Amino acid sequence: MLLSSLAISLKQDPFSKYTFRNIIAGLVWSTGNLGLLLAIPLIGVAVSFSMSQTGIVISTLGGIYLLKRESI
Repeated sequence: MLLSSLAISLKQDPFSKYTFRNIIAGLVWSTGNLGLLLAIPLIGVAVSFSMSQTGIVISTLGGIYLLKRESI
């Protein structure tokens, strides 16, 4: 997926500061998801599922208040 997105983006303008910001956000998100997957055997499915849903709530609130995004 990364290689195909790079191939598509080569036709457009070079990377901007927003591109690198989005790459960093994606890496942080994937690290968190990997941590949740590795935590399932240690803390159980119920607790890890609750933690994953809490992450969605936190990211939604962060998008609204920190990034000044309008909710739909």
